[in-house]
Amino acid sequence: MKLLPSGGSFFLLARFGHFSAESDSEMVKRLITDYGVATIPLSAFYTDGTDNNIIRLSFAKDEATLRAGAEALCRVKPR
Repeated sequence: MKLLPSGGSFFLLARFGHFSAESDSEMVKRLITDYGVATIPLSAFYTDGTDNNIIRLSFAKDEATLRAGAEALCRVKPR
């Protein structure tokens, strides 16, 4: 996944189109089911169904949760 620059918030966007042909909703479901990491598909913020293969990550968590999430994301396999 490629992280996009952030202007400073509790959220970070990650692009995964080079890594997987899945839609953002499919990727989010796989991350939850297979890796225990909850993210938000960016398409949820569009009314027209736009899917740019981007997910939103939240950093409003304690350090242990962030560390576990980062370790899980490092194990994600391409599709």
